[in-house]
Amino acid sequence: MSVLCCQFLNNNVYIYFNVMRQYVLIDSESKDISVYTRADENEWMLKLYKNTSEKIKIGDCEIAIEDIYKKVKF
Repeated sequence: MSVLCCQFLNNNVYIYFNVMRQYVLIDSESKDISVYTRADENEWMLKLYKNTSEKIKIGDCEIAIEDIYKKVKF
């Protein structure tokens, strides 16, 4: 997963916006979600979600992974 993390950090202009606090990547071909959360000005933390029973916290909201993929057919 370090390759994905490096691709995100090196190829994504959004990380340079100080107002950006989270960046969420939702895979449309498999049940994989990556949530990048800004730890401080130059540091991002990555959390990976694969378990459909988990909930993702985005800002002050929580959403179940199973709800995200509810109508997606793989």
